[in-house]
Amino acid sequence: MTIAQRLRGRPPAHGQPDWSTLAARRAERGRAERVWRDFLAPELARREGAHTRRLVRAVRRMTLASLVSAMILILAAAMFQRLSLQTFPLACLGGVIAGGLLSASDWIAAFASRRRNKELILGAAAASFGFEFDSLHEDLSGLTGPLALARRLARFSTRHHGGLAELLGHSPATSVPPTPGFASLETAGLLPDHDRKLFEDLITGARGEARFSVVEARLDRLGRRSPQTVFRGLIIHVRYPRRFSGRTLLARRGWWKYRPSTRSLEPVDLNSVELARSFAIHASDQVEARTLLTPERMARLMALEARYAEGRIRGVFEDGHMTLAVEGHNRFEAGTLFGPLVDPRRFTQALEEIETICDVVDAFVCREWPHKIPA
Repeated sequence: MTIAQRLRGRPPAHGQPDWSTLAARRAERGRAERVWRDFLAPELARREGAHTRRLVRAVRRMTLASLVSAMILILAAAMFQRLSLQTFPLACLGGVIAGGLLSASDWIAAFASRRRNKELILGAAAASFGFEFDSLHEDLSGLTGPLALARRLARFSTRHHGGLAELLGHSPATSVPPTPGFASLETAGLLPDHDRKLFEDLITGARGEARFSVVEARLDRLGRRSPQTVFRGLIIHVRYPRRFSGRTLLARRGWWKYRPSTRSLEPVDLNSVELARSFAIHASDQVEARTLLTPERMARLMALEARYAEGRIRGVFEDGHMTLAVEGHNRFEAGTLFGPLVDPRRFTQALEEIETICDVVDAFVCREWPHKIPA
């Protein structure tokens, strides 16, 4: 089915997932069918019409504005006798740019609608596991016209020097790390140098006695021409009720620069050729590091890494916390902008993404910690 058909409000019928099979894989999924049937599906169906109308309006206005602008540019070139083979592609490009600007408020309304639907779906998925979800985004519902957008742009330009993503979605608060995991990775030298940081999609909760947080982060280095993204991915922080006796660092070989943070640590051999070929591990307590990074737990980390296009997992185990960084494209998006809302795959995909995090946390929660954290 084409995008045009979806925009006309005739989403394709999707078969229901095998809820019993999903529930058998993990106990928390036992509530998924009821959440979808009794709450999410009816609410998304109620929102579908308004969401589709916003998309249709944005597409129509952009198309009309682009065509009119391109024609004006071509006529202007003809009046001044500037017609040439280059006139038409340049006029089309100018028309698209003008159409985008003239329909900007409509697209903002469409993306604001998508964000609210995403928060609904991911909030329900997180709640199924007993967690909480916060998109960390600013409310865009007030940007309903060109004047409101102009006022936001004027206010933003006096306070920030960020890009369009900051203007449209990231409030100043989202540049402040919402989890202590960022500072842990930075102190350990496991994050690249950067000039700007942004955060979104925070999930917090507990597994057993361990509290954890997961957040998406983007780090940019500002250049002369345009910002360069040097890190995009997840930061996972797990706070245990008891502390480690030493410090352990791990990272993919070929990425780690062996910064000064490893001078007091020794290389760790996990007695695995595959792991030795793939990871560099340093620790102050060799016995603890081998007990901590068992083949099963390393397999969980590699499974997490495999879900991302870039991966390059690295982490630090120190005091009472485990902190991991995993590079990759955006997660926790709950489907596309143009797809039908009442699609259970939006919900099951969110459940699977959260479940992958749970697999890693669960693997490291089950351990006898030798020392309690002092009161």
